[in-house]
Amino acid sequence: MLTADATNARKNILKEEKYNSTNFLTLWDFEGIFKYSPLFYGWYTYKGSKTSAYWMPFAYFITGLVAYAYSFFATLRKMAENSRMSKLSEKDDECIFSWKLFTAWDYMIGNAETAHNRIASIVVGFKEALLEEAEKKRESRNWKITGIRIFVNTVVLGLLVFSAFAVIMVVERSKEPEAKKSIWRSNEISFVMTFISISFPMIFEGLGFFEQYHPRKQLRFQLAR
Repeated sequence: MLTADATNARKNILKEEKYNSTNFLTLWDFEGIFKYSPLFYGWYTYKGSKTSAYWMPFAYFITGLVAYAYSFFATLRKMAENSRMSKLSEKDDECIFSWKLFTAWDYMIGNAETAHNRIASIVVGFKEALLEEAEKKRESRNWKITGIRIFVNTVVLGLLVFSAFAVIMVVERSKEPEAKKSIWRSNEISFVMTFISISFPMIFEGLGFFEQYHPRKQLRFQLAR
């Protein structure tokens, strides 16, 4: 509300828009009464602010975007730090898997759900330890794995290009005169964006298994993609 312009006519619905301002399809697109409410951009002014040197809505957007991106980096950094701290302090320690087996359980657990979560955590820890041992014995250059990783990254790049092309295409189709003739055409952008945001991460996760990276490294690639 700091950037609101109470005297601006933009908060009032135009006469030519009042007849369908409460229709379902209009509200579905956040038009009509939503467009001119404080919940959307109707209260923001298009004029420059006299009290500040930058556009406040744009500053809010950039701040939110930076905070959203920083959360990924902070999470990955904390995961890597916890992984380093969880390793044994001395290099000559032996029986790593035995120590993990007999000391991993938390005897303060008092309910079944927490116990199941702890079991899953122990299983993941053993899988990571086994992968670390396997990576130590693996050859430094395995051309088969390298070829698979190149192929997977090529497929990922193709999917990203395809998603960008699909979004551009549906945006251009939404500008056509017949874009409002059916529910599918009027919501085509939403359907395509929802399909991409739901299906593509699962495809990337499935492709990540073929790369045979460590789970932490695989998670980093997954978040980056």
